[in-house]
Amino acid sequence: MFGAKRIIVCDVTKSGITATIFSKTAKGLVVEKKVENTSFQELHTEFGVKQVRLLLSEQGPIDQILKAASDAGLIVESHESASVAMARVASQVHEPFLLVYPQVVPEFVCAICDGNVLEVSRVDPLGSLEDTKRAFIEHLTKTQGITVRAIATNIPDPVVGLAMKKDSGKFEKNKLPIPLILGIVLALFLAIGFFSIRLWKSSLTVSSQIVITPTPTVVPIDRIKLKIEVQNGSGEAGLAGKGKKVLEDARYTKVATANADNYDYTGVTVKGKTAAISAFVIADIKSSYPQATASSTLLDSASLLDAIVILGKE
Repeated sequence: MFGAKRIIVCDVTKSGITATIFSKTAKGLVVEKKVENTSFQELHTEFGVKQVRLLLSEQGPIDQILKAASDAGLIVESHESASVAMARVASQVHEPFLLVYPQVVPEFVCAICDGNVLEVSRVDPLGSLEDTKRAFIEHLTKTQGITVRAIATNIPDPVVGLAMKKDSGKFEKNKLPIPLILGIVLALFLAIGFFSIRLWKSSLTVSSQIVITPTPTVVPIDRIKLKIEVQNGSGEAGLAGKGKKVLEDARYTKVATANADNYDYTGVTVKGKTAAISAFVIADIKSSYPQATASSTLLDSASLLDAIVILGKE
């Protein structure tokens, strides 16, 4: 089904695989078909796919995914994160700017300039997104001497970005080989406060200088020092022990187990001494407990524990 002039990009997420088939023409790339909720095996056996490009999560299990593709008989031409792929689409923007993605439920914020990813950071699920962006901008200024005064309000399509990648890994900066038939708006508008940039233009228009309010110094959280108690809130035998193993695999060293005050809990709830600790623990267990949420209350400041993880019924 697929000829030599076709490029297959697989967007691999926790919910599944979506394959986008591009035709490589003299005018550029044309979207031919999109296959949702597919698998590597299905692409190989039913669609005759031999080579794929993989779009992966910023912190996904790369080795496992590559092995799964290989086991299905596929050759992985290249693989990269969404931030790298989006940077390729925005290669003609020569001023540093931020991308917050995914747009629906933001998980990451990254800084991009001249088609390169400067740095990527995870969004605090319990904090203010605006505070996260401002803190990240200030961090870049302090650590890299980079001044960022723009944030993209419309993000590039990372699937298209990976499809644009040359076989050598290089790409053209002066020409975007994406025809209008793709139906993709490449003119992104960046804005923060009164600052605005129109992408794909060499000139920048600044109507007012952005003012970044300094944020308080954040004390780093050390997993080794945190005292965590995993509580069985469902009554299932051995459940707390499984949770303890998850935390120990995440490099926590002070983990205890206990039964919760009742067995009527549902899902996974994390209660920390501070909201930051709750968010920190949730981020570490997300791969095993993707539905983990923070408790609406915090532990008492005098508690001997830093956080409690309650495992309830699914």
